[in-house]
Amino acid sequence: LEFRRVLFRSLLAAVRELYGVAGFAGPVQRAADGTLAAPLLLAPGGSARRIPLYAEVEALLHGFGHDDVLVAGPSVQIARDSDRLLQSLGGSLLLSCLLLALGMVLGLRSLGLGLLGITANLLPALWLYGALGWLGRPVSVATAMIGCTMLGLIVDNALHLLHQYRLERGRRSARGALRLAFADRKSTRLNSSHLVISY
Repeated sequence: LEFRRVLFRSLLAAVRELYGVAGFAGPVQRAADGTLAAPLLLAPGGSARRIPLYAEVEALLHGFGHDDVLVAGPSVQIARDSDRLLQSLGGSLLLSCLLLALGMVLGLRSLGLGLLGITANLLPALWLYGALGWLGRPVSVATAMIGCTMLGLIVDNALHLLHQYRLERGRRSARGALRLAFADRKSTRLNSSHLVISY
């Protein structure tokens, strides 16, 4: 029994030394069935920093022969959910863009206008994610949501503008149609553009 206590204390000391662990958040707790819980106080950090920490804690526990021990709690669940969300970001963004492009091509009844509209819609997301990469900042759930929200607002503006352009193009030159389409949609574009800029 004394050996198990020494081993458990050694294990807790090893966990305490891991980068990202600030200390213990309270005493080790024992449930009625004998299960132990050691609440940890984590250093400030995002999901990108915590996911490797949780894996390291589990590997350390397994190294001490505790294969039945797992890392659990709200911060673990939030970090793992955020990680899964970010892992699926690229695929879902690609699928959204393909479906938006298809919708714009069908809605505008023009391959050229549809592709022009989706290209203009992708630029803000490319700027956002490109700037984050250039600055060495990770993509977080918040920045992923901002990129998707911008895409949703801008696609609406582009679709209305290009639809108006297509209607006007049947009656006048390309330059005149573009001028009237911009004039007709100016107030709508400005309101939602201010919303995008306010992010």
